[in-house]
Amino acid sequence: MPEIKLSTQQVLQMFQGEQTKLEIIQRNRITLQNLIREQLLAIDSLNAVQNTKENEQIIVPLGAGVFLDASLKNNKEVQASITGDVIVKESIPKVINKIEARKKETIEKDMELAREQERIIQNLKNMERILQQASRKRE
Repeated sequence: MPEIKLSTQQVLQMFQGEQTKLEIIQRNRITLQNLIREQLLAIDSLNAVQNTKENEQIIVPLGAGVFLDASLKNNKEVQASITGDVIVKESIPKVINKIEARKKETIEKDMELAREQERIIQNLKNMERILQQASRKRE
């Protein structure tokens, strides 16, 4: 195989490109991990609803530290968004299964990104080593 020579500038540009890719992957992983937490919280909440008696008083978190007093009318079904603004009534076990399936897909995407992140980190280490060797040769 013929030897390929790259200038220090070319290696630096490749290094910066890999750094940019790494930053994007890290942001995407944070987003996916937040989504996984949200999915886990939804599953826990749905399980709590199933275990709550009908007509029992509950406190519903609305976000930003705001809560609503309510009475649970139905502990068997919830309204779930299927696409955009379309909401349908579905059984809690069915909704939990759907969320579990989405969570599994999200975890798989995160694992795929983790592997890509590790590959990029290794590339960066290799390029850093090459740049250090080139710097020593110039001294």
